[in-house]
Amino acid sequence: MQKNDTPLSQQSTKVVSRRRIFLIALVVFDTLALLLILFGLYWLFTLPKGSDETPEQADKSPSFSIRTDALNNTDSKVTNIVSGLEQGQTIDLDDRFSKLNERGQPLEKFARTWHCVKDEQEGLLWEVKGVGGGWQDAEQTYSWFAADEQGAQTGRRNAGACLFIDCDTSAYIVRMNQRQICGANNWRLPTQTELQSLDHPINFSPDIHTDFFPNTQSGQYWSASENPYSQELAWSVDFANGIAYVGEKRLPHFVRLVSSIED
Repeated sequence: MQKNDTPLSQQSTKVVSRRRIFLIALVVFDTLALLLILFGLYWLFTLPKGSDETPEQADKSPSFSIRTDALNNTDSKVTNIVSGLEQGQTIDLDDRFSKLNERGQPLEKFARTWHCVKDEQEGLLWEVKGVGGGWQDAEQTYSWFAADEQGAQTGRRNAGACLFIDCDTSAYIVRMNQRQICGANNWRLPTQTELQSLDHPINFSPDIHTDFFPNTQSGQYWSASENPYSQELAWSVDFANGIAYVGEKRLPHFVRLVSSIED
């Protein structure tokens, strides 16, 4: 029987060489895999989206017009807007609203300061919320509360988070009418339907025309619509998505008042 005369040092060298070759192959494989992943991501994010916009058009701020030939579905948010239009026509949503100053006088479309918005479509005057901590601050909340002429009360008094007045809807309405904001003294909570009429066909969070209604919070706004099955419940509209919810009147929500335009 022939003995293995290979020295141990040579055997050890062969083992090390094999391991080195294996490690090099592993590094090459991992590098190739990484390159494939990077190529795939590059392809994914640079894939043409089919837009026919020029670079100059893409750089412009978005208008609030809708091209009917760009709509791929019959989403209820746009159905009423595009009905009856011919292919390629546009609707300028800015035509529905106009800005008013603190006396209720009309302003230019691009005015930088305004206090109310006139809704030509619905015949309503809407409050515009502010920022900076005043009593009309957009971030302040109010509980739902009302009292009739006979003294009957419903809801929860002063259970919101605000400044300068009781933090409930009744106190806020009183303050708006005392100040006669935009010349109106018939401010009130909007109905659920009136609130949802502000739903924007494109925008979400907030779901409203922000060029006219700045500082709108992506949260629930109280409506005047009560639940017929419980005096403790009323409807609110979430301006993150335009959906209406029913909730307890004691809860603090945002408020935007409305006034009916008198002929």
